[in-house]
Amino acid sequence: MPLTLFRIPIQVEGLFFNLPLLLVLFAACHLPLAAQTPSSNIGFETGTFSNWQGATGSCCPVFAPNQGIVNGRHTITTGSGIDTLSNNLIQQVCTGSVYSAQLGNSGGDAESEQLYFQMLIPADSLILAVKYAVLLQNAQHPPSKQPRFRYSITSSGIPLTGCTEKLILAGDATIPFLHYQDIDILPWQTTAIDLSGKTGDTLKITFETGDCEPGGHFGYAYVDLMLLPKKIELHGCNPDGSLNAIVASGLDGIWMNGSATDSIHVANPDNINDIYYVLNANSDCELTIYAAPEVLLPSSEFTFTEMCVQQVAFAAINSINNTLVWDFGDGNNAIDSNFIHQYNSPGNYEVVLTATSTNNCFSTTLQQLIVHENPEALFSSADTCSGIPITLKNESQDAETYFWYLNGNLSDTIENPVNLILSEGMQTLQLIAANNIGCSDTSSATLNIKSQIECLFPESYLYIPNAFTPNGDGINEIFKIINLENDQEYKIFNRFGQMLYSGNSWNGTFENKDCEAGVYLVSFQHNKKLHQQTISLLK
Repeated sequence: MPLTLFRIPIQVEGLFFNLPLLLVLFAACHLPLAAQTPSSNIGFETGTFSNWQGATGSCCPVFAPNQGIVNGRHTITTGSGIDTLSNNLIQQVCTGSVYSAQLGNSGGDAESEQLYFQMLIPADSLILAVKYAVLLQNAQHPPSKQPRFRYSITSSGIPLTGCTEKLILAGDATIPFLHYQDIDILPWQTTAIDLSGKTGDTLKITFETGDCEPGGHFGYAYVDLMLLPKKIELHGCNPDGSLNAIVASGLDGIWMNGSATDSIHVANPDNINDIYYVLNANSDCELTIYAAPEVLLPSSEFTFTEMCVQQVAFAAINSINNTLVWDFGDGNNAIDSNFIHQYNSPGNYEVVLTATSTNNCFSTTLQQLIVHENPEALFSSADTCSGIPITLKNESQDAETYFWYLNGNLSDTIENPVNLILSEGMQTLQLIAANNIGCSDTSSATLNIKSQIECLFPESYLYIPNAFTPNGDGINEIFKIINLENDQEYKIFNRFGQMLYSGNSWNGTFENKDCEAGVYLVSFQHNKKLHQQTISLLK
């Protein structure tokens, strides 16, 4: 720091002296660091401590007031060297790096060391990979006096989540140490810190090591950092439809299939199962990166609509420029985006659509389909008389809803109507039976509904009513001779001898006009004899 010289007047026994006073400005511990860009040597890429700051001091606890990089306590490592004190278990450079740093040494003089780096987080979807390997001589001291290693990651914005800080002490049974003589050895570890959503925040990384407090046992570590993209790259597709999934080297995670490599081969990618990569596996700060294969895979989704007579309409979704192959589950196939398929019989079918894109990627979608039988409308009825509920038996097949029509008018919607009363004469009864997808069938019958009088007499008995009332009340509206031979006609005459009607079912009209109330003559042949009788038309 620069020196500043002041002259301050001092009075001694009435005399004034101008004495120089030298003021030295000392740097405080842990001076604020200028934020750097991500290319500013975060992983010691230049082979130097450029943009890093160091400090030294004593332990324990770690107290490092002395600023500056100290040779032998802050050391850049390179090459393929192996730390001999680690029983050849630790390489001095992290895998995938050209340079790493050694913090501390094997001196064991109750010393402590620190390294600091500060930077602006440059972009979203980044991961900070914190890498370290530790050698701590187990002095069997209480934990507060044992050799140690610690890292800490802080952000100027909302606090980071995950394993942003860790203290490792010699003799800690919770740490997966390997052991050589009295040295606890922790081979290279990787902890991933998610920096998503932190763009523009200031990131500060701190490493520190310390010997034991009595001073006879050492603690030191190798450290490195990598700033890596938080993503899985999907490369494909291969001619067999498979693809390759790749993450940045250095994340040191585990794929969904248990592989610990930087890339895996996915033989049968689909639109349902994500491809994922787990960082910090089996820890409290486990972090998972996902990749949806549908980014590459064509859509093989489809809809279907069941139609009638075992027809089904299929439609592919988002299938532009893809080759589509349908397997309808009945031994038939087709190539088209939309298709109406005719099934020969109802039943359960497994329909598969395979979509292949121009880049060899393909996907398949399977759906279960039930093809229903077309409904058949059928009913039977017993003979009945007017004024008495008709007995109907619904014999329809594969139907769920029913619509009964009498002379064209909806009469009932239950399966077997019980209160349907028909008027005398010819009546048209129609049944429409439908299933749950709206397919229907129709059955009709024309019924000759007898009058109540007809129903009272056996066929061998000839009955001639002596009166009828064609007044529109639905009762005795028609004059009929009961049990007259088939197709036998009778004649109706008025009191003037004029014939008004010839047939077998007179409704009391002449030339489409209602006849007056009164007495009329009916004449007919029966058993080869002429019979005549008067009848009364009443209003």
